Amino acid sequence: MKELRGKLAVVTGAASGIGLATAHALAREGCDLCLVDLDAEGLEQARTELGGSTGSIAAHACDLSDKSAIDSLCRALLADRAPDILINNAGTLWYDPFEKMPIDEWSRVMSVNLDAPARLISGLLPGMRQNSGGHIVNISSMLGLVPQRNMTAYCASKHGLVGMSLALRKELSPKIGVSVICPGLVRSNILNTAKAKGRTTTRRDFPKRLAASPDLVAKRVVRTIKGNKRFVIVTGHARLARLAHFYVGWLLDLNQMKRNRRRQSEAPSTS
Repeated sequence: MKELRGKLAVVTGAASGIGLATAHALAREGCDLCLVDLDAEGLEQARTELGGSTGSIAAHACDLSDKSAIDSLCRALLADRAPDILINNAGTLWYDPFEKMPIDEWSRVMSVNLDAPARLISGLLPGMRQNSGGHIVNISSMLGLVPQRNMTAYCASKHGLVGMSLALRKELSPKIGVSVICPGLVRSNILNTAKAKGRTTTRRDFPKRLAASPDLVAKRVVRTIKGNKRFVIVTGHARLARLAHFYVGWLLDLNQMKRNRRRQSEAPSTS
């Protein structure tokens, strides 16, 4: 899709972070926008911030963990105008050991990070097929390629999103482009939101020196759509992590086992 001007782009998680930066990048390309987020107040702020920078801007507050809410959103969008571009960016996490995670939290992470993109694609695809062409971009993560302790549900959902994207590309291309983008660490509110919601006990923050700006990811999103890229890793740190996992994963695993053995030996006995 070389020309984006006049295309309608749906962006989830658009109230902040990568979603908001992507909305700005698409606005600069002349796209009409449909912004989707759970945060209704943040969504309206984003809409105001973007006002005047592009054509039409619609905003829909939607809980992407709610199947019926997604179905209603798809019906509303298609009744107005079929989108040309879908950016599945919204995401959530649980940051703590798997044993501490209520199983309902596993379901919530999967529903937002994996099931919602699938449901949005399924609901909007008939409309996209009626257009002259379309493009779907799924925002996964470096953790969709490499494992990370204390983030089992997040890693599983993002691994699934990579697999779904690559398989869908084989089914839908060339009329409907499908791309998956795997950023490394990005400056966003996802961990702070998890802390506020009681979904982590950590007091740590992700290392800011390794974190990219949302604008960098947004630029890659636009370039990916225009070039119909299949699979994109953003940041050198993410590419290095993937290579290390691929070539010396056994060594990384051995090191983690040693660290786990030390933690387990230091843990108080429950017997």
